[in-house]
Amino acid sequence: PRNEVFSDIMRNLGFAEERGSGIDKAVIATEQMGLPAIIFRNEVDYFRVTIFCSRAFDQMSKAEKLDVIYQHACLNSVILRKTTGRSIRERFGISRDESTQIYKLIDEAVSSGKIKMANPEDGRKDHYYYPYWM
Repeated sequence: PRNEVFSDIMRNLGFAEERGSGIDKAVIATEQMGLPAIIFRNEVDYFRVTIFCSRAFDQMSKAEKLDVIYQHACLNSVILRKTTGRSIRERFGISRDESTQIYKLIDEAVSSGKIKMANPEDGRKDHYYYPYWM
C-alpha cells in the first residue's frame, strides 16, 4: 500500500484485508447493484476511484453506458461467463422490447475499442463479447 498508516487503520477496522481484492469486490458490487461504472484514475501522486450512486439508464451519459459495458465484459471474463446482448440488457435493467438501444451501444463499444466481438461469423443473436485486451 502507498499509505501504510491508512492501510493499517483500514485493516484493523475490518475494511481491508491487504490481498488486492478490493477493486474486484467493488466492481462486483457495482454490477450487482446496477450502478454506473466505477472510474479509476492513476494520477501523478495518487490513485483516484470514483463510485457513483444509482442512476437510471436514461440518466447516464453515453460514455457512462459504454464504461458499464466494458466493466461488465471484464467481470464476465474473470468469472468465465459470456457477455451477450442479453447480459448487457439485463445489466442495465432494460426490457427485451428495448433491445435496439442496447445493440446500438454494443456497436459503439466495439467501434470505440472497449470490447471486441468473439464470434463475428455467428448471427447477431448469438454474438458474445470480450474486453478489448483479451
